[in-house]
Amino acid sequence: MWITEDNFVIKRPTAITIDGVNHPSDIFTEWSKEELASVGIKPFTETTVDLQYYDVTSVVDIETDGVVTRNYGTKHKYTIEQLRIIKMNSVNEAAYSLLQPTDWYIVRNTETGDTIPTAVTDRRAEIRQISNTAESYINSETDYQTLINYQVDWNESP
Repeated sequence: MWITEDNFVIKRPTAITIDGVNHPSDIFTEWSKEELASVGIKPFTETTVDLQYYDVTSVVDIETDGVVTRNYGTKHKYTIEQLRIIKMNSVNEAAYSLLQPTDWYIVRNTETGDTIPTAVTDRRAEIRQISNTAESYINSETDYQTLINYQVDWNESP
């Protein structure tokens, strides 16, 4: 990506007009960093912000060695307690989704007494154990970013 002096971000090579001069898109691949800078175009990067969990409070562009990097100031969108609830709901929804296909075995067993295959009861117990472990972890984690990054491994076969 590149950025112009007037803060226009260019995500992919494209023809551009600067100070009344039309430039073809290949300037982005053919010209050196210095040549691009001479017409007001610099390489550009930006940090990413997960807007699901953070609110942006500020935007700061910092230039280092001719490369402009955009950084975002953020604040937590949720309290740690609210984030725990969000993560816990996600775990519960996943566990429900994994258990649901075999619920009919439980219903059949309850209604008719038919045996539930051991592989089914073992997997259902494993899902509940993984869910319980995840819930314990979520309830004990105090670091916001660590909790955001936490993903449950459900031991699913490919």
